[in-house]
Amino acid sequence: SQGVPARTSFGSGWPGAPECVAVDGDLSRVRVFYDGVEWDNLDARSAPLLDLNTIQLWTLERVSIERLGGELRVHLRSWQTDRTSPYTRTDISTGDEQTNLYRGFYGKRFRNGGALQIAGQQFSTTSARFGGGGDGLSFVARTGIARANWSVDGFANRTFSTRVIQPTFGSGLSLPNYGATNTLAYLRGAFGRIGDGPWLEVIAATRQLKENSTHITASSAPSLRVISDTTDTTSTLQQYVLSAGFARGPLRLSATDRIRSSAGSTSNSAGGRIDFDSPYGVANVSAEHDAFANVNRADAAARITPVPFIAVG
Repeated sequence: SQGVPARTSFGSGWPGAPECVAVDGDLSRVRVFYDGVEWDNLDARSAPLLDLNTIQLWTLERVSIERLGGELRVHLRSWQTDRTSPYTRTDISTGDEQTNLYRGFYGKRFRNGGALQIAGQQFSTTSARFGGGGDGLSFVARTGIARANWSVDGFANRTFSTRVIQPTFGSGLSLPNYGATNTLAYLRGAFGRIGDGPWLEVIAATRQLKENSTHITASSAPSLRVISDTTDTTSTLQQYVLSAGFARGPLRLSATDRIRSSAGSTSNSAGGRIDFDSPYGVANVSAEHDAFANVNRADAAARITPVPFIAVG
């Protein structure tokens, strides 16, 4: 999101520290969608603030940012492979503050339309000067099958991460140490071709955050200059997404119904959208009733590009 107008990022330390983004000074105006599943904050420590460091950027192949009048929407697409030749990749990186990263990918699409993808990453850093030291071990797996007009796939990403005490260089209290397991898994089925004609997509997803931080009792908190925290947290949220649409030429119509279920409570969010995309400009109108956040949204945006080097939005 570097260079996005009215966007300001906040980080409390080195890469392992919490990271937030404000839009026009409001920290609640950023929404993230991972393969169509909205990334809700499950962490009771920071709720309702969304820590963007919980999202594993290394698992992505595309990031698109949609800037609207009232919020910033970030659409993430996970890594996918579409070639029958096996795809392999290994990354090894090192840097300041004892920052080290090891990453590996394997992907293959079979001649019958089936696919298999696995990947993993180990990240660690130690930063006594800036804070934010910690480590993270993350795995990704996908399997499925795709044909000309339909596809089915299952995806899972599981991350084990820790963070040391985040120091406050002043009179304030520091952030306590943190350890948690974050899991995203979904099963998806799609029919039709999203860019041409009618299409339908159904997603059943689950997310879980299981915190296992070291307990900091009320008696030890003053000497560490942190807030006491003696409660582990486990939060689980199911999300079901039904979306359908029609595309022909520059016009695209779509509708989405998003159902969330957590702790015996269920909410339903429905919305619709119209997009017009041409070589000389784009325009869209959308509306949504979000029962989960208890808000109604309506947005309209347009961007005209009469020549390649001039754009008016």
